[in-house]
Amino acid sequence: MRPAGNAVADSGGRRSLGSFLLELVAVVGGILIAFSLDAWWDDRAEARWEVTQLHALHDEFSRNLGEFEAIQLSHERQARHVLRMLAEVAGAEPGTPMPFRDSVLADLVGWRTTDVSSGTLDALLASGRLTAMRNPDLRRMLAEWPAELHDGLEDEELARDFLVYSMAPRLAGEGVMFRAYTAHLGLSNLPAALELEHDIEVTASVALADLLAERLRHLHYNAGSSVRLQELIGRILEVLEDELATR
Repeated sequence: MRPAGNAVADSGGRRSLGSFLLELVAVVGGILIAFSLDAWWDDRAEARWEVTQLHALHDEFSRNLGEFEAIQLSHERQARHVLRMLAEVAGAEPGTPMPFRDSVLADLVGWRTTDVSSGTLDALLASGRLTAMRNPDLRRMLAEWPAELHDGLEDEELARDFLVYSMAPRLAGEGVMFRAYTAHLGLSNLPAALELEHDIEVTASVALADLLAERLRHLHYNAGSSVRLQELIGRILEVLEDELATR
């Protein structure tokens, strides 16, 4: 027969072991719950961050779409004026003085620098957090955007250099550069002696026709770049709107 004291000790040992196991389960369970809560909170914070970025990107690319649409209208107007002038100059005898409206000359020498918004995307790329965006198609298009934009703005820079280094000296030789640029800038408070006339005369020549043809070529490339960038922006906005609709 086992002594009564040993039985009491065994009973106390079993109770101690049971209490320890319960406490262990409670501690492990508490840790797991804490980890789960932390992960849940992190997921919520990440989801809120992503929604904020999606809204900011949508605003940014919406502004860019409006900018490129305005640029497109400008290119189309300029191309119409240059094409009209080219047809008349190419069809005239060299040396013939030809009057053109100041608005036509203004579009001949004018260019507009595209004002692109990119702060949100630049910050995502610089921080390396673009990979945190969940939609793979959106990540891919956003990663492609800087290179596509660079190509488009490169065409714009070539057109500007042509105007500055080729077209402007030619028109300066004609003596109409001041009036052409004044019309382009829309200056209105000029002295009476410098007020714009309705017509500005240029002299028809093969060289001028060649310059007009080159100007038209640049406008064609600029318009093509603008359309391509608008299409990419449209696809980006479509994905952004789909993502926001599901949040």
